[in-house]
Amino acid sequence: HACAALTADAVAAAWAAASPGPVNEAFAGPLTTIDLPPPPEIATELAVLSLGPLQPFTAGPARFWLICDGEQILECRVETGYAVRGLTTAMTATSWEAAAQLADQLDPLAPLAGRLAFVRALEALSGVSPASGTLMTRELALARERARNSLWWGTRCLRLLDQRPLAGQLAILAREVTMATLSWPSAILDWIAPGASSPADPMPPLAPLAQQLRAFIAHLRQDRWLKLRAVDIGSITHERLYAAGIGGFIMDAAMADQGDVRGRVLTQLAAAQVALEMPAPPSASPHSLANWHMPSGSGSGVAEGARGRLNVVVTGTGGIGPTEVAVTLPSAALVPLIPNLLRGQKVADAASILASLDLVMAEVGP
Repeated sequence: HACAALTADAVAAAWAAASPGPVNEAFAGPLTTIDLPPPPEIATELAVLSLGPLQPFTAGPARFWLICDGEQILECRVETGYAVRGLTTAMTATSWEAAAQLADQLDPLAPLAGRLAFVRALEALSGVSPASGTLMTRELALARERARNSLWWGTRCLRLLDQRPLAGQLAILAREVTMATLSWPSAILDWIAPGASSPADPMPPLAPLAQQLRAFIAHLRQDRWLKLRAVDIGSITHERLYAAGIGGFIMDAAMADQGDVRGRVLTQLAAAQVALEMPAPPSASPHSLANWHMPSGSGSGVAEGARGRLNVVVTGTGGIGPTEVAVTLPSAALVPLIPNLLRGQKVADAASILASLDLVMAEVGP
């Protein structure tokens, strides 16, 4: 040990002699240490789960990569674009009337909303304003389409939340609403054209179905399992939604301090009840021919669908069809929020959270 000490002292003396100058005073003080947390008792290995592209919680294909630490989601990556069909490009290669038929497929679950947004853009372009009775009939037909969409969506959500008895009750009500709305008229989309009047056929009243839905919502609000399963899961603040330009029932739920899965389900079903309670217009105008001759310029139209606002901007040069069509879909605006929404959630809740957003992936690009 003495030899080792002498050798160490000799090395230190040699190092000091070879040093070009005094030691920097900044390093002469005590060393700073960092307290590290204790290591976990069980170190887990990250797992990567792939949900999709075909799964039951979105309408249309989409893939969700979940990077998980145990049962907690650390990161989510979304792959979209599987259902892009290039409708806006196809609409610029055809006539105005054929483009309106293609607009029916912008949201396959809500063809009336897509057609109406496109036709409103054409009416803004041509300066045509329909009669007040036609405007009321359009709004009523659109509201009933929203109600039908909302009821079937609610059925899917309740099934994913293991509420199959309630999902079965809601499916029966959704089927009755579907039959009632599809019975008027048989070609409901044909009269939604620039300047065309509404058909003379009266719309059937749906007040009895609205009463059944009101009773169902009252029962759903008291359901203990739904409270335990869906409260405080997948919450989104209205500030985040406003910054992303998202409206519809998701914003309505957040504004009412019910921005979680349960709040979105109750808010959407309540909106469907209001739509079913809307009274029909007092009188209907006779059907008139549409005006498909458009001037040069551009116009925009908006239709409030079940998932939010569907916006269409049309540009033309006075020819037989549009030269440019731009579409903003509500589901496309929600996709960038999904990674932050799922981060920190449990893997078992991912399907319920995604289902509560009512995503339709048609025409949602990568």
